[in-house]
Amino acid sequence: MATKHTPGPWKQEGNNIVADYTATCGVVASVSAMPNKWETEANARLIAAAPELLEALRDVMGWYDTSDVAHLMTKQGEQAEYQRTLRAARAAIALAK
Repeated sequence: MATKHTPGPWKQEGNNIVADYTATCGVVASVSAMPNKWETEANARLIAAAPELLEALRDVMGWYDTSDVAHLMTKQGEQAEYQRTLRAARAAIALAK
């Protein structure tokens, strides 16, 4: 599926997240310094992982949409939680479009 965002992979370089898809990498985002350096770097790593996380979520949802896995959720209450999780996954994908 085509995306409108800068193609991945992205990588963390200090507080910056840079695109690594051409020889001329560009800064995609910059994370504001948090009170702790480890928190700033963790936020940058999470943002840098966004393209791979989105692709993995799309793969999972693609698998779900083409399988018959819903029938496996037979315990009482499990189906509602499963459906809530699927709605959340679809909403997260929609946010990234």
